[in-house]
Amino acid sequence: MAKVDAMGDMKGRLMPLVATSTADFLIAYFAVHVAGAVAVPLHKDLPKGKLDEYSARLSRGSAPEGVADILFTTGTTGNAKAVMISHQTIWANAENLVFSQGFSSDVTFIINGPLNHIGSLSKVYPTIYVGGTIHIIDGMKDIKAFFDVIDRTEGKIATFLVPAAIRMLITLWAKELQKVAQKVDFIETGAAPMAASDMRKFCELLPMSRLFNTYASTETGIISTYNFNDGECLAGCVGRAMRHSQFFITSDGHVACKGLTLMTGYWEDEEATRRVLQNGVVTTATWVSLMMKGVCASRVGAMTPSMWADTRSHRLKWRMWRWLSTV
Repeated sequence: MAKVDAMGDMKGRLMPLVATSTADFLIAYFAVHVAGAVAVPLHKDLPKGKLDEYSARLSRGSAPEGVADILFTTGTTGNAKAVMISHQTIWANAENLVFSQGFSSDVTFIINGPLNHIGSLSKVYPTIYVGGTIHIIDGMKDIKAFFDVIDRTEGKIATFLVPAAIRMLITLWAKELQKVAQKVDFIETGAAPMAASDMRKFCELLPMSRLFNTYASTETGIISTYNFNDGECLAGCVGRAMRHSQFFITSDGHVACKGLTLMTGYWEDEEATRRVLQNGVVTTATWVSLMMKGVCASRVGAMTPSMWADTRSHRLKWRMWRWLSTV
């Protein structure tokens, strides 16, 4: 904090941070928040020329009051966008995960992904929220390092793994995974569709663990989740809306989300913001269809439909397969 104090008033300043897989990054990230500035995590492997370009652009700009982070999207559906995330959104996402996935103080969360993206960065605050432990490793290329962390950890672990990493584990490291199965509290996946066969194999290897498939994006925040290790292993299902979120289908068949987890908008791009965010609702580019498959009310209360991801078409499908109580 001495360095932060020496820099003077930082309120509203945009602070680029190279998101290394280290505790030093998290210390700098928290310090920026405490100082009232805006953290802008950038990929650790960004070329120097690109990093200088981002830094120069950010030094000339500012963000609206209440913005905590600016996260650049991966640009998989077009040009990378700078998404503004508020302090309220960070804590709403944290509470969504805490109450829906059961984060607890005796669990060590292993962060293995890039900390400039929502997939891994969103796991920092819920772990701190409950007084848990964070262990950071530099990706999943060194699988032995991943298992070493599990072996050295007293108590249970949790982590977020993209489907490709899960396939690698169940294909090449199945025996090692079985050996530590009793230490795995839960694993979350998302970011891409997961094959039904991989889901079933994962459940077989970790029969006592909670295995979550989550729907989230940088713009919408953490919206819904489903524990597919529930005896049914429903392929593609991403569950029901979390505590601070809602989703629905627009009249033209797109997924729309609302609640406290939404972005503030795109930094310095009001036109793009208006196309996506209107009246407190983010409308995604995801197209869906409706299919009635019966109703199964688990208990009386307000009902919300489950949301499904179609792994064949890579589009979301909304199936009225079951209605889940939100109470």
